[in-house]
Amino acid sequence: MQEKGKHYVIGDVHGCYEDFLLLKEKIEKRDPEATIILTGDFLDRGPEVWEMLGWAMEHIRPGGKYQSVLGNHEEMVLEWYREWRLWYQSDHQKKEPNTYYDFDMVMRSHDALAPEKLDPVMEFLGKLPLRIEVEMDNGVKFDIVHASDTFEPTVNEEERRERNLWWRSHDVNRQKDIIIVHGHTPTVSGLYQYMDSDKRRRGMIGYLRNDINVDGGCFIGKNDSRKLPYPCMLCAICLETLEEIYPRTLEEQFACQNGISEKEAKKVAEEYCSQWETVENPHLQNMKNF
Repeated sequence: MQEKGKHYVIGDVHGCYEDFLLLKEKIEKRDPEATIILTGDFLDRGPEVWEMLGWAMEHIRPGGKYQSVLGNHEEMVLEWYREWRLWYQSDHQKKEPNTYYDFDMVMRSHDALAPEKLDPVMEFLGKLPLRIEVEMDNGVKFDIVHASDTFEPTVNEEERRERNLWWRSHDVNRQKDIIIVHGHTPTVSGLYQYMDSDKRRRGMIGYLRNDINVDGGCFIGKNDSRKLPYPCMLCAICLETLEEIYPRTLEEQFACQNGISEKEAKKVAEEYCSQWETVENPHLQNMKNF
């Protein structure tokens, strides 16, 4: 009898399609029956938005092997399209609406900025759920969202939707049997680093109280010309084991990201580990004890 696959959550891809394929293949090599869930924001910012969108539309299905929640960047595209459609149907006296990020430029560059090509994209994005719940055999539930969540009974669905898509307050989950898994706030950002006093590894998976952040800011490493002292990883975590998976080793990531030799990359990786890898995060340890 074939072993049942585990659940893996991958953070915000942001058009880093090459990294995504490396990570997906690494997961599926070890677990062919894996269920892979994205935290949204697979559009905008990165170098391969067109390729990532094409893959997502072909493979992501509700309850399927590949799933995703709605991210705020997908939400912004949906909002833009409603305005753009009105402009397209008008006499074009007003200026054409542009997306806040680069989605419209990507579609234009592939001759896809037309209703007949955009409508299927918007239909696909509009069906992405805000939340996906995965329950373990021991009763622990993982609440997979893009940004954050609330379990307060006084919060209505409209406000909860706002939190799911936009919130950056993460040390708020006091539910003993629910772990929130999300992206949205890259762990490289100062905002995330200073949320409390525990050490937090920049550019890798971060942990707060019953809260797992899988957004390592992978697009930043593609867009920043500086030699950064921290990795900007595309991150994945296995829900059953809380094992972290990355497309590259630290040395490989620094070499690729900073354009340096293997020897230099090894030195940067060692310096990074001496600063961030010395003590296990207590929030992670607590979740492992569930």
